Amino acid sequence: MTDLKAGQLDRLITIEQPITTTSDYGDRLRVTGWAVVAKVWASRKDVLGREIVQGGAERAEFATMFKIRDPGVSIDPRMRVCEGDQVFAIDSIASLGRGIGFEIRCRNADGVGAQP
Repeated sequence: MTDLKAGQLDRLITIEQPITTTSDYGDRLRVTGWAVVAKVWASRKDVLGREIVQGGAERAEFATMFKIRDPGVSIDPRMRVCEGDQVFAIDSIASLGRGIGFEIRCRNADGVGAQP
């Protein structure tokens, strides 16, 4: 069983879901903004880093893992995690056990998900 001690949850993060526009036929068109789903305390661990050359420009990309207590709302990979001015795209979400919490694996690649 995974125990999430209060002292380990030292980062306040915001989980946001996209606000999208839809066509008259119900098709999702684009993200127009982000709405706060939850603000929770988390532990953070940067687990992987690399540099990528794309389109002639270098950019840094790293994976970050957040562990949180169960926020009482559904979380899915379409959402994003914000900590301060950093924005993270969610790659995966794993349960730490029923009612305990979640491990959220994210990536930050120079502002991925930062703009609507």
